[in-house]
Amino acid sequence: MSAPRKSFSALAENFGPPLVFLAVTLIFIVAAYGYPPASREVPLLIGYVLIVLIALDILSRTSTSTGELVRRYLNPASGLPGVPKSAGDEGEEHPSGQKELLAVGWVAAFTAAVMIVGILPAVPAYVASYMIVEGRKSVKFSILIAASIALFLWLSFEMILSIPLYRGMLFE
Repeated sequence: MSAPRKSFSALAENFGPPLVFLAVTLIFIVAAYGYPPASREVPLLIGYVLIVLIALDILSRTSTSTGELVRRYLNPASGLPGVPKSAGDEGEEHPSGQKELLAVGWVAAFTAAVMIVGILPAVPAYVASYMIVEGRKSVKFSILIAASIALFLWLSFEMILSIPLYRGMLFE
């Protein structure tokens, strides 16, 4: 008798998010090759690093010995007895599709904010919001960290390197 096969919906739920992210990353890489040589270096670096990370994620989701090894190496607490799982993760090996969708929503909102108002206002707003809502950190601490990051970005790029940060569609 053969072992029971996983249903298609279970496979799609487990491997769907990283495969969708892989497709988006490949589109990003193809688009980067349309940039002038000097402008494509950082997007390509990011794209190829993402491919490696996505491959590791996909591998860690398999039931193979290599997948288990990668899962234990990248998340040592994933299989330890006595280590409580996150709330809502009981019985789940990976976050639910709803949690992944929420994470993608945060990134999409951040991306939209960068496009509309620019990097300097979007980064601290995203950092503070995420720390307060998802990280459950205090408002005061979150704003302090977000302001520190904004100051660092402004000083390092605008002042020291003389590289203007993207101002957004509203301000350009």
